[in-house]
Amino acid sequence: MVLLSIAMNIKHIAIIYNPKSTGDSTAASQQLYHDVREHLPHTGVELMPTKYRGHAADLTEILGQTRTGVVVVSVGGDGTYNEVINGAMRVAPSRRPVLVPFAAGNANDHSRELLGDAKVMSQLIAGDTQVIDLLRLSVHNPTGDDVLLHAHSYIGFGASGRVARLLDERNFGPISEKLIALGEILSPSEFSAVVNGHSKKLYSIVCSNVSVMGKYLKVSHQADLSDGHFEVVETEAHSRLELLKEVSQTATGQPAATKRVQSYSMMLMDGVQAQLDGEPISLSKASTVFVTVEREAIRTLAGE
Repeated sequence: MVLLSIAMNIKHIAIIYNPKSTGDSTAASQQLYHDVREHLPHTGVELMPTKYRGHAADLTEILGQTRTGVVVVSVGGDGTYNEVINGAMRVAPSRRPVLVPFAAGNANDHSRELLGDAKVMSQLIAGDTQVIDLLRLSVHNPTGDDVLLHAHSYIGFGASGRVARLLDERNFGPISEKLIALGEILSPSEFSAVVNGHSKKLYSIVCSNVSVMGKYLKVSHQADLSDGHFEVVETEAHSRLELLKEVSQTATGQPAATKRVQSYSMMLMDGVQAQLDGEPISLSKASTVFVTVEREAIRTLAGE
């Protein structure tokens, strides 16, 4: 992955975290706050715990509209960072904060592709940034509200969307989460969609901007955050055994059968659960779905 690094003058660092999330986001946020105070004494820094769903998006939007030279560090999992990037995308490109994922939750696929857990402080000191792409989900719903959202890592329809919905309903431990995912694999529900003029019955569709999804599932060797493409994995509803085989292969590091595209569209013939970076959303029957790349959408700190 080749990314252009550009140095910035960091004036303010906002540490956004969900104090109710799984993992140690509160402790990690407080430690980062003290590290910034020690190593960057002339840079403003504040802790910003979230208080409701969507609060991280609102905070990021306000920071972008009211301040310059801002870095937003999202401490937690993929869900918190998903809110942060959607908040940033509400702001004009020239005013978007630099966004940094700091993994301290149940999963953070995007952080694995960028800095990793231990490098955030050193990269804040260096101040080098890079521009990366996002995934853009646009849905036209003929009977309800249209949808326009972004994802930093992946968008899933079907099986992964249903798992995300179940996990969102309450806080499960890691063992329970694995059992829920296994239950979906063993008893999947299919849905119908028209893709490129062809009617298909599917268990799952995943559009991914990263190489590994959910800690263990290998999506692609080619995934790149800045090449204007993403990978699509379609699991057609042939047999449960085939689905189990595919998941087993990706869990052991063998990439799924993917196609590399710049856009993907379909019309849903059934209602379907979807998810963006693990955040669930319901899509209605007869909705037209478009997934595209939002080129050079945000800046983040440059990895080594």
